[in-house]
Amino acid sequence: MIAALKKIIDSCLILLEAKDCSANGIFSSIERFFTLHNIPFENLRGFASDNASVMMGQKGSVQALLKNKVPSLFIQGCVCHSMHICTSKACSELTSCLELARSIYSFLSNSPKRLQEYEEFQAFIQTNPHKLLHPCVANKRKLSLEQVVKRILEQWPALVLFFITAATEDNNSAASNVLNSLTNPITEMYYASLAYILPDIIKLNLDFQSESYRMHKLHNSIK
Repeated sequence: MIAALKKIIDSCLILLEAKDCSANGIFSSIERFFTLHNIPFENLRGFASDNASVMMGQKGSVQALLKNKVPSLFIQGCVCHSMHICTSKACSELTSCLELARSIYSFLSNSPKRLQEYEEFQAFIQTNPHKLLHPCVANKRKLSLEQVVKRILEQWPALVLFFITAATEDNNSAASNVLNSLTNPITEMYYASLAYILPDIIKLNLDFQSESYRMHKLHNSIK
């Protein structure tokens, strides 16, 4: 069929229901289906999956069991999942920076009075009257962190002035802790670094999720 049409055919053969979601259970479901329909394992050329250990672990996983059947099988984990794991690991080294985003949001969002005062500082600085974004979304999905970081950088001068007032006039210890972070040049440097690199990571992630043919562009995207 492929030789006759001179193109790759991509179609769904079946969705198997697996009552046992262990590696052995999933493999057994595949094996039973192949046996029932007289499909030899040797027909398999590749196996792609997310990077969960039950699917892609080195020993006892679905891919390992398939490789035992077909040693030449090409294995491809989910690139997007791998990038998300790498990004999450990198962000975990910046705990204090991410905690700052949560502290700022928590301090402002729980008080209409503080929000009104903060808006006055935004007007004084003449910065865009944008609201701060909820950092919990970024905590669950690190690739959503970009907008949170950019918004804090955009609002940095107004935030500094607001927390100076909150820390000195209100004698608020939580505000003092936030102010110490905001006035630390290393903190701002980390945020600037994140704002620089995250768009490239997100673009690469979207390239790999594209439904159009982008194979010829992916190598340059990775570089």
